[in-house]
Amino acid sequence: MARDVTTVQTATSPQEARTCRRPDVPLVTEARERGNVTSGLLETPRICGVSRAEVRPIRRIAVAVQEADGGGFLFSAVDGDDAALRWSGTLRSATADVALLEVFVQIRREIDLPDRIRFLVRVPRGSLLWAHQEELRSALPNCTIQGPGPRDGDLMTAAEAGLPAETPPPVDQLLLPALTVAADGSVRGRFGGYGWLASDGRYGLQGRIDSRRFIGCRASMVAELRAIDDAVRKVPGRRLNIFCDNSYAVSMARKWMDGQQILPEGYRTERAAGKTAGLLIAQRRLHLNRARIDIRWTRSHQGEPLNEGADALARLASRYIRGDSGLSPTEYRRRARGLAEAFAAEFCASHEPIQPPASPTGNIARIPSRITAWAATSDSL
Repeated sequence: MARDVTTVQTATSPQEARTCRRPDVPLVTEARERGNVTSGLLETPRICGVSRAEVRPIRRIAVAVQEADGGGFLFSAVDGDDAALRWSGTLRSATADVALLEVFVQIRREIDLPDRIRFLVRVPRGSLLWAHQEELRSALPNCTIQGPGPRDGDLMTAAEAGLPAETPPPVDQLLLPALTVAADGSVRGRFGGYGWLASDGRYGLQGRIDSRRFIGCRASMVAELRAIDDAVRKVPGRRLNIFCDNSYAVSMARKWMDGQQILPEGYRTERAAGKTAGLLIAQRRLHLNRARIDIRWTRSHQGEPLNEGADALARLASRYIRGDSGLSPTEYRRRARGLAEAFAAEFCASHEPIQPPASPTGNIARIPSRITAWAATSDSL
């Protein structure tokens, strides 16, 4: 238990008693703490007594947030000294950082001010909570914000357990075979695109103009992570076997599924207007959906219909955002739909069930040519 000792001054005369206060606290602030404020002035002088030491305990409170389906964030917090003391609810916050800050303020108001609080949170290194520690200390008196240490694991787990688990897919969807999805990216300087194609013909693509200042030096990896996330988001409820030809993206996506909060080298999370960086949202989504998805590496440009289709969609998106595709918006959408239908039909017409090769535990599975055909009918994840 940490001790914060405050020494109270002793007044030696009525004049000194009238002005006796803590020198490091503004007069009006101190008056408000005592409840003796009227128009910013003290009603009653503080008569100081004998100096004494006051012990202020440090309370550990773990806080976890999770993006809500309808927008905003769900939160769960647990007091380490009193397991029965919990907080939970929904906030209409724009970002996870803002949601955490609102929870901190709410809890600080409910707990007596002399108590010191150490808030424990799992947030990435690039979180604004770390960048604005000084401002937060001023806004939250007697509070510190830290990541969980070795002894805080159980408390952090208890807070995260208060968040709702992923909604299980409907029973009729669980009985269906897992869908095979190929995801790919295409980058040309500042212009990038991603695409994905599922074995049932569903697809997605998007072109983007990115700055290396924000996404770092691994633009292709970022594009393929976006493709994987978009597929998981747009095909809810179904089990997915996702194949990607970027081994770095596969490795990071698997780490996200395991709960690791890492990002590609150089990727920054600060965004304008308080928006949440896209890969932070992807990170949470893959972790929440980990029970229904399997992500594996496949060799590129080996004639696999879904992989070739995803590659074609990604290159189309990249050319379109660059402005040299020569396509109107209507033609762009028509071309994307035609590519998806053609490659999905080729996959369905040519696939054959193949048993997957065994891969060493912990290593990226090396998927040989045509293994996506096996995944279309596999029930294992």
